[in-house]
Amino acid sequence: MGIKNNINPGTLNCNTEHMIIYTDGSYDPTSGNASYALVLEEDGEQYNQYESEKIPEVQNNYCAELFAILRALINIQDEQSVTIHTDSQSSIDAINMYSQLHEEDKCKFCENNLLQAIINETT
Repeated sequence: MGIKNNINPGTLNCNTEHMIIYTDGSYDPTSGNASYALVLEEDGEQYNQYESEKIPEVQNNYCAELFAILRALINIQDEQSVTIHTDSQSSIDAINMYSQLHEEDKCKFCENNLLQAIINETT
């Protein structure tokens, strides 16, 4: 059972062929809470739709950023394309590197479930 099985379906509704989604994730070590946010740009208008909530079982900012990217991908319909804007270069690097690793090397990542779910959404 992967992480995607525990994630609700997307809430953004866009009828265009191409979506532009801005993502962010954060973690507060004092409270132990992580959260994410998505903002959909539609027809050049930002903040038309958004999605945000706390993330269960996330213990760092990096995983919160990855979770936000995964949520953006979950919101895409099969026939749509997407541009995702993130401020997390480490997430972009990890996604690019992870997809090129051999299966036995992938298990070395503690973020394995998030990264694999992202790769699954993009293929």
